[in-house]
Parts: sequence; structure tokens; C-alpha cells
Amino acid sequence: MVSELVSSFTGTEVPRKGLRVRVPCHPLSLLSRQTGAMRPQALTKFVWLFLTSIFLIAGCGGSTSTSHVREISESDFQSVVLDSKDIVLVDFWATWCGPCKEQAPIIDEVAAKIGNGFDFVKVDIDLNQNLAYDYNIRALPTLAIFKDGKMVGQLVGLHEADQVQMALEKTSGQ
Repeated sequence: MVSELVSSFTGTEVPRKGLRVRVPCHPLSLLSRQTGAMRPQALTKFVWLFLTSIFLIAGCGGSTSTSHVREISESDFQSVVLDSKDIVLVDFWATWCGPCKEQAPIIDEVAAKIGNGFDFVKVDIDLNQNLAYDYNIRALPTLAIFKDGKMVGQLVGLHEADQVQMALEKTSGQ
């Protein structure tokens, strides 16, 4: 079924009960020869093809760029954050949080800009509720700054790159 569906959009041949059937997928084949209007089946194919191409171009919703921020869990928190010699920015976030989704590329931008001497990690509070409780995370997104194993700063809510960078530089100067 899937191979037939895909081949109908790509114009490749589909074996059907011993016969090979060529399914055209040229833009003009979507139009009725009599009226020049788009056929209903063709409209469905066109919409499916259009949406598929958008997902392929967008990487199925994923990012093709390399992220400078890694996701950690409760089991990694001690070794990655508390035992780190660097200053660590922890982004406490959730998948359902709109501002968290806006904050993520901003943090990635800051990490790319000033990465030396700083670590950037993110913690999904839905999967790591104990960490959210331990560090009194009550609003999202929350950016917690750790130095020498202790939380020394916190930014609550959506923040611009320059605000995040200034908070980190201020912490490194202490």
C-alpha cells in the first residue's frame, strides 16, 4: 500500500497482479483534459505531494543545524552540571511550552557565540520532575546558571540573547 502510494506521486511503475502500470505525476496530468480544472483525485495527490515536500525540505520538523545545547536527565545532572569546572546554563523547559520553543534557538545562538568556558544543557521538566522540584522551578522557561556546583543565577521567562549573554558574563566575572 505504501509503495503504491509513494510511486503514484513519484511517477514510478507499480507492479499490480503481474502488470506494470505507469502512473504519471506531471503537473499537467493533474488537470482534466476536457475542462482544464483540477480533478478531485489529483487535488488530493497535489496536496499530499506539496505537504510531503515541505516536510522533506524542513527535515520533518527537525533542525538540520548542529545544536550547541545538549539535553540531559537527572542521572547526568551531577556529573554534567554540579561537577563541572565551567559555568553551566541549564534551560529548564517542556515540550508543551511555547516560550520554551522560542528560547531554544536563542540559547543555541549564545552557546555558539560564547561557548568557551561555558556549558549549555537543557532539562525537560516533564521527564525530570525531581530536578524541577529540587531547584524550585515554578515557571517556564527558566534558565539557571550554575557555578562551582551551586545555582548562582536564574532568568525566568523568555529572554533575548544579549540578556542571557550578559548574565553569563556577569557570573564569570564574579
